[in-house]
Amino acid sequence: MFDTRSSNPSFGFVKQRPTVLDELPLDIIRVYIFPKLDYESRINLNLCLPPWDRLSKKMNRASIEIHDRKTTVPEIKKYLDKLHNHIWGNTERFKLIIKMFCLICRPRYINMTQHNVYVRLTLFDRLEHFKEEAPKAKVDINLKVRLVKVMKRLKNKLMSNPYKSQEAYFVEPLVFV
Repeated sequence: MFDTRSSNPSFGFVKQRPTVLDELPLDIIRVYIFPKLDYESRINLNLCLPPWDRLSKKMNRASIEIHDRKTTVPEIKKYLDKLHNHIWGNTERFKLIIKMFCLICRPRYINMTQHNVYVRLTLFDRLEHFKEEAPKAKVDINLKVRLVKVMKRLKNKLMSNPYKSQEAYFVEPLVFV
């Protein structure tokens, strides 16, 4: 059969049966066939090629970060819209605040606070506000304790992840072509 290992065992590529793709020049595949395929078909065609002929395109790190920031903002906005409709001191409001602060503690959302000074300053302001107002609220003591713990953890994360200035240069949007 054609499934024989190459002479070099460290290389580890299994020879495949010859296909139509072996007869086509690589330039034809890359220039004429790849642009006509959708995302999934490109992946499948790439897998049919030997590893040294596969087309790989690295994504720009700055584009990934900007895309990530653009997707985190609507998630935070959902929580803020829900919080706007609740009365202060309400148990559901406390639970939403705790969930939102836990969400912001995640690395993806902390990254957002590193690059947006207004979000960062607003968070510090809100943490101080809740620190003063939480003891006065008429809710379960366990919720108050949980809120204080989450606020302390968020403040520590904000302090350990300093502000980074915005990039002044143009970054291309993230595309999967």
